[in-house]
Amino acid sequence: QRQMCIRDSARTARARRLLIETALPVAEIARRCGFADPFYFSRRFRLENGETASAYRDRNRVGG
Repeated sequence: QRQMCIRDSARTARARRLLIETALPVAEIARRCGFADPFYFSRRFRLENGETASAYRDRNRVGG
């Protein structure tokens, strides 16, 4: 269980970078970060970051 949380945290850290630096859809970012289920990614991302991936992108987007 603990190893899964550590691995998920590393994958969501990568996702945060991709959300800011690319215009890829959230589901594609989830896939590229190793999440087979985009809904699981969405739950993990919100749990770790306190907001949805889309909200995170909107708030942190480079150049706007």
